[in-house]
Amino acid sequence: MADRRVLTLCAAVTFLLTGCTSTSSPAPSDDRAATAGASASGFSSSITVTATPVQPLPPQVRTAVDATVAAGAVGAVLHVRDGDRTWAGSAGTLAPSASTDAGVDAGGGTSAVDAPARVASTTKSMVATVVVQLAEEGEFGLDDPVDSVLPGVLPAERGVTVRQLLNHTSGLPSAPVFDTSSAQRLLDSVRRSWTPQERVAAALALPWTNEAGAAFSYSNENYAVLGMLIEHVTGDDLATVLQQRVFTPAGMQDTSYPSDTSMPTDALRGYQFPDTGPGPGGLDTTEQEPSAWDAGAAVISTAPDLNAFFRALFSGELVSSEGVAQMQQIGVEGYGLGLLAGGDPCGTFPVPAGQTPELVFGQRGNGVGYRALALSSPDGQRQAALVWTGTAADPARDPLTEPTSAAVTAGLAATCG
Repeated sequence: MADRRVLTLCAAVTFLLTGCTSTSSPAPSDDRAATAGASASGFSSSITVTATPVQPLPPQVRTAVDATVAAGAVGAVLHVRDGDRTWAGSAGTLAPSASTDAGVDAGGGTSAVDAPARVASTTKSMVATVVVQLAEEGEFGLDDPVDSVLPGVLPAERGVTVRQLLNHTSGLPSAPVFDTSSAQRLLDSVRRSWTPQERVAAALALPWTNEAGAAFSYSNENYAVLGMLIEHVTGDDLATVLQQRVFTPAGMQDTSYPSDTSMPTDALRGYQFPDTGPGPGGLDTTEQEPSAWDAGAAVISTAPDLNAFFRALFSGELVSSEGVAQMQQIGVEGYGLGLLAGGDPCGTFPVPAGQTPELVFGQRGNGVGYRALALSSPDGQRQAALVWTGTAADPARDPLTEPTSAAVTAGLAATCG
């Protein structure tokens, strides 16, 4: 029943998560691990431990991750934390096996627990963190009009505020960046270069979806504007700001805001399903143009680093407790300031009358060939993060949505008690 709570909430916000497509690494940190072998099921049979012992996934969690590969995922990595305890495991491979029609590099190598991946819209939580930091430093207020902070980018008469960009209630439409009509056209889309100014101009050529603050409408261009705002206020490029203000303080040693199309050699290989669905004949999507994703979805990270980020954020290491509370204040669509909310499998179910359901917070990333889902208890004590490869062109019709949500739910459920 607890699983159903999270799956139901995830399903309810599926349309939010379609926004991403509708529109030499340092040594691992102390809770990082790489697989040292694979069992017959494709899971790591042993894990190389650094300083803090990392345990194999409990059987029921391992089964849930295995089910994502059975449903079509090429590679999947789950990392779970509860206080000082850590579990991790992987299923599948870094890439599909080579074949005459697969259009992908040769497979080989079990998916490693610390394999980097493109984590798509989980980037939004990191960018939102910087915006809240700057607001707490007095650079602007979250309810200030964007035009007063970043003049000339959005029409002043629309009255859009910084907060409305963060929670997708600005009414700014998504630019026509992604063509989801076929796998090949979608791949072509993510290899085209854009400037933030071009993205916003393309969005402004379309009708606004609603008056500012009147409704929720997911748009990557909200975060394109926020990226421009951050660079304008700080005087630094977004990659530098994220490194200094988020990645380094949170201990995200294998996370970057990329400047080119390349990926680390040990990364998961992105794989886009053919138009017929999971199976051979798809496309290698590993190399992508970061500007196609921009401040809304360009970050490269790992499952352990995603957990490190949400732990640092919610425990007050990156913003104040008041800032965390504002970020976790969700609207009717289950979205806060750069955060999604879901039901906590460790909470009471059914929810007693008159009580608020217990929630977890995090973000989902729907990329091209890559997906990620990371959730945390609101105090930052319990996290589960899953990254996987093998995706459908249209996230709303992705056959992996339910099994991957179930895997994260199983990971969180393992932390109960």
